[in-house]
Amino acid sequence: MNAFKSLLQFLSFGKKEETVLCMMLSEQEGAEIWIDGVKTPYVSPHLCRIPKNRDVNVEFKLIGHETHQAWIRSGSNLTYYYCQLTRIPLRLVVDEDARAISL
Repeated sequence: MNAFKSLLQFLSFGKKEETVLCMMLSEQEGAEIWIDGVKTPYVSPHLCRIPKNRDVNVEFKLIGHETHQAWIRSGSNLTYYYCQLTRIPLRLVVDEDARAISL
């Protein structure tokens, strides 16, 4: 037996949420795509389904780059999101103790 907290919840029981197709693109291909904090099995570029007319948190994660996060919303049946990931600068560190031992 189901317990409903409100009439709206009762009326929407069993209805599937409408979705739209969103092409997820990043300038650097191969970034993991996370939607609402959940890792998807997809990497960019990829066509994903997102809820229609609802704010969705999208993240792109790629090794050596800063994570890109955005909120998107779409009422169209087909849309796209494009981002350019920022590269993390490489810093070389010299270990003076290891250098002295190896000489």
